[in-house]
This record gives sequence, structure tokens and C-alpha cells, in this order.
Amino acid sequence: MVGLSQIVDELTAKNVIVEFMAAGTQLRARAKDPFAKFQLNNGASFAQLESSISKERQAQGFKAAVVRGV
Repeated sequence: MVGLSQIVDELTAKNVIVEFMAAGTQLRARAKDPFAKFQLNNGASFAQLESSISKERQAQGFKAAVVRGV
């Protein structure tokens, strides 16, 4: 999540607008929209969770393949 926040901060510092289209909120340079920041952090948290679950399932699949001798 830290990496994502840094990327967004770098983009908004260059006047790039990061928009959450479904909610209609935007992150802009010098704008203090707590809901937009919340959405960014919430989305990053879900992405991190999905990545962790995927890696865990992959590791389980590898273990099962080893047991089967594949």
C-alpha cells in the first residue's frame, strides 16, 4: 500500500488526476478529499489481500503436486 500511495502522490504532484469513476471521486494535487483517500487505501487493501490469497493457493497447489509426484 505504501508503494501505491507514493505513486499516487507522485502523479498528483504532476497535476495528474486520479479518478474513481464508480464513485465519482478524484485525487488531485493539494486536494484533501478524505473519502477519495479512503477509497484508494481500501482498494489497495483488497488488492493486497487478493495477492496474498493467490500466493497461498499457488503454494498449496505446488505442495499437492509434489505429493502426487507431478
